[in-house]
Amino acid sequence: MPVYEYQCLDCDHIFSQFFFTLDTGVVCCPVCQSQHLKKLISQIGNVNKKGSTSSCESCSSGNCSSCHAE
Repeated sequence: MPVYEYQCLDCDHIFSQFFFTLDTGVVCCPVCQSQHLKKLISQIGNVNKKGSTSSCESCSSGNCSSCHAE
């Protein structure tokens, strides 16, 4: 069951969409309902020094709360 990440090209909202099958169907932005989307290359996550997973790939500064997960 795949999860895809999209960025809306109209309002710049980034969101994830879960699919029950490989058939993705029609995807709309949950904020503005636009279908003008870009599928992003997403990573599963990484393991920080303490062994927990985080999603710092979405943070350019490395200082967000997910980068410092305890």
